[in-house]
Amino acid sequence: MARPSVSRRTFLRGAGGAALLASGAGSLLTACGSSGATSDEAQKKAVTANKAVKLPTNVPYTGVKPNLPGEFGYVRPGFFNYPKEHPKSVEGEVGSGGSVSAMANIYYPIPPTAPKNKYWAELNKRLNVDLKMTMVPNADYTNKFATTIAGGDLPDFTQIIPVANLPQLLEAKFANLTEFLSGDAIKDYPNLASIPERSWQACIFNGGIYGIPVPRDAVGGFPFIRADIFEKLGLPTQPKDYEEFHTVAKGLSDAKVKRWAFATATAVRDMGRTMLSAPNTWHNEGGKLTHRNETEQERRAVDIARQFWKEGLIHPDAFGQAVPFKQWFNAGTICIHSDGYQGWTQYIQDNVNTVGFKLDLMLVPAYDGGGPGKISHGGSTFLNGMTGIKKGDKTRVQELLRIANWLAAPFGSEEYFFRLYGQEGVHHTIDNNGDPKYTPVGLSETVIPIRYIAEGPSVTYQPGRKGDVEIQHTYEQTVVPEGIPNPCLGLYSNTQQSKGATIDAKLNDEMNAVIQGRKPLSAWDDAVATWLKEGGEQIRKEYQDQIQERGANTK
Repeated sequence: MARPSVSRRTFLRGAGGAALLASGAGSLLTACGSSGATSDEAQKKAVTANKAVKLPTNVPYTGVKPNLPGEFGYVRPGFFNYPKEHPKSVEGEVGSGGSVSAMANIYYPIPPTAPKNKYWAELNKRLNVDLKMTMVPNADYTNKFATTIAGGDLPDFTQIIPVANLPQLLEAKFANLTEFLSGDAIKDYPNLASIPERSWQACIFNGGIYGIPVPRDAVGGFPFIRADIFEKLGLPTQPKDYEEFHTVAKGLSDAKVKRWAFATATAVRDMGRTMLSAPNTWHNEGGKLTHRNETEQERRAVDIARQFWKEGLIHPDAFGQAVPFKQWFNAGTICIHSDGYQGWTQYIQDNVNTVGFKLDLMLVPAYDGGGPGKISHGGSTFLNGMTGIKKGDKTRVQELLRIANWLAAPFGSEEYFFRLYGQEGVHHTIDNNGDPKYTPVGLSETVIPIRYIAEGPSVTYQPGRKGDVEIQHTYEQTVVPEGIPNPCLGLYSNTQQSKGATIDAKLNDEMNAVIQGRKPLSAWDDAVATWLKEGGEQIRKEYQDQIQERGANTK
């Protein structure tokens, strides 16, 4: 049974954290001899060097057989029950008996440490190290990352988030892993080799591999629906076009009973993007980039959200600081919302005592019908970052890679089973179908955020709920092949990292004013022009130069 997820909406939102990163990391890079400014010539050299890097050879794990086949990184393989056999995926010694430090964010209350934490004590034993884990609440991670970088005392493993001057930071402070991971060299770490190429692209900087990806899949968000409410009201769960989608939203919404179709206006806009096949952030036409903000599809998607808000189809508190969409969804206050794949498990668990609760996924239709709209493929790594390894001698780096390889053990393996579920009788029990179920101790002790150091590709697994696995797998099989990739996946823009959050927030404020009717739709065009002037054009140039330099295919 997968552990419930916790919302990550507030992560990387603090303006104070962004400012601290700008000052702390910037000061560090200046001390290392970098001005932080990247000339066109330097960028061209960097792109040429990155293009020459051979990505790690991908060797998918085949130790267990899924009930529903998939392709790691795109369509997740599906399992109806946990495999009965748990083959080992790691042979030989892992650690060398000393201390290893790591820093990552956590979405749960901080668990007890070893030796009080039996899970942690057993983890240390299996890794043959004394793991010193700095666990940072997700809302505080931006600040902590900045102060750690500025202080210079790095842990062995650091969860790296995208920041300005990242290539210089990586070169100054983190190990170049190319000789250990490029091409067939990664086969010394077979669990890392199971990570798809799509995720490794985000780790290429300075002509080398500078991190380990925590992989994510092509479907970044699932359109969850309260199918029981749809059925009670006699509404189709799979509308065939925009008009029927609009009709369904009106049928779901009734302010008198405190029920609305949507929790947020951005959820409506995002589904509008899918209906209209809007670009995935950027559109590449022969090496020339157009941002989604500049397109008619985006303008129409904003207009759809504006119309839905005016008609009362969106929760009236949609523009609050922290929208509790999970709670609203569970209560039936809203009926449609996009969430991460782990949301399925959480919603089922949250509603185990809700009579008649029925969860499903909506295939958002193409605007004029004829099948589903085109989703945008999601990012390839957790929070678009990676795990960096502190510089050290070859022996130390190899030890840390062995630890990462153990942590990235694939679903079904002995190492994965322990990493997720701990010890039988202490942290979990086994039901009659062979599926593990957490004990209260397990829920408390196993939340150490080692999954953000290294993790293998995910699968679809809903213990005892075969139909749930089939629904999710069918959805992914349907939308992924026609989904739209981001042509800038794996590229780096310094302006995006230094100014992107600021100009995006300003544009978002203008979008909200349009949607709420405080400004006319024409104000959106002016806001996009300002966005381009204040940084969007420079971001385009930096990405476009890289695409043209590497000779990317048109998408």
